[in-house]
Amino acid sequence: MDKILKQIKNTWNEISYETCIFLYLFLRFIIFMPTKMLTWVSTYYACNYSYGIIPRGFIGTIFKLVTGGDISSINAHSFAFVGIYILIILISILVGKMIRTVEEGTKRKTMFVLAIIYFFMPFSICYLFDEENFGRFDLYLYIITIVQILLIFKKPTFLKMIVCGVLSCICVMIHEAYVLYIFPIFFVVLLYILYKNKFTKMLTLGSILILLMIFVTTVYFNFFTTINIDNSNEYISQLRKSTDLKINEYCIQYEYYMHSISDHKEYFIDRLITYNICGLLIVIFILILPINIVIFKFIKNALKEYKRKLFYYIIIVMLISTVVYIPLFVFTSDWGRWLASVYNCIIAIMSIILIENNENILEIIKFEKTNKYVCTPKYFLIASIIFFTSSLGVFQTAGIYNWLYGILKK
Repeated sequence: MDKILKQIKNTWNEISYETCIFLYLFLRFIIFMPTKMLTWVSTYYACNYSYGIIPRGFIGTIFKLVTGGDISSINAHSFAFVGIYILIILISILVGKMIRTVEEGTKRKTMFVLAIIYFFMPFSICYLFDEENFGRFDLYLYIITIVQILLIFKKPTFLKMIVCGVLSCICVMIHEAYVLYIFPIFFVVLLYILYKNKFTKMLTLGSILILLMIFVTTVYFNFFTTINIDNSNEYISQLRKSTDLKINEYCIQYEYYMHSISDHKEYFIDRLITYNICGLLIVIFILILPINIVIFKFIKNALKEYKRKLFYYIIIVMLISTVVYIPLFVFTSDWGRWLASVYNCIIAIMSIILIENNENILEIIKFEKTNKYVCTPKYFLIASIIFFTSSLGVFQTAGIYNWLYGILKK
């Protein structure tokens, strides 16, 4: 009996983090389960390579093949549901492994706290669970990125690098802006792997090939792909004949038939000034200001600790890689999604810093004083704001502002 109990205990210790994370994410998804897709999202499930080699046609093609050509709304919902379940399993495994990567004690507790902060913040992967984002292609990009990280983090090889390059090319075929908003997350992990393996020739060559494959695929799908139907109305009509999914006419116009600056001008100016800038300022400097302070102090301590060492420059390059998000914020209105990706990238950087296991950078989180701090009104208020804003999930990571914006526009 003791032997069985000991075996159960050992098994639980091996999967405890993963199980707790899975249960939290699964319950959160079930409780706030979406009932429909937005028309902008559902439109892309009907777009596939039957109409030419077009951006974002890959998922539509796979969806069509899996369902045997039955491109119905119920199948699209089922397709997205399965994707979300896979994502929940993979993110549970990844975060669990990341926590176990650091040694037990204060360092592991810090990683655990970082995971809790991440999952309860508006920018966590949970933004894909709300109705406004249900079925977005970000779902499949994150699934592939997690697979890439799990594949090469412990035992990277040249062959695994090539596989990751192929997977990244598939990501570009899923969403042509992948290189600007999801790839940076994989890039910081890739850079750390090179650093830990002392930039060996084969791994460095593999990384260069990954970048080259992504570059070629991105250029092709952004500038050289075509659609074999010249008239947008005809294309929309063809899509509607093939599915009962709701097709957003403006989505098709915007993605495939607007080519000049004047086509985008009115939409761009309105969204940039009244939506992007104001929304970003409110979210960053009000809604998630407490966590921004913690992140700033954490990275500042890390840079101070590793100054003049190679890892210092690795961190700098990781942080600089987030600059690629700027075009997305400037030229598109989906700023909440980009903000989520930025913070996912920053969390990845912080996790990597923790994995380096340097005790000095943990001074910003003093566990021996936790009970004292939690009981004060100040920290209770901060915690309440974090939990409240993260529970809204009204639209991407923007929370309150997007809700107010929608009311005022009416």
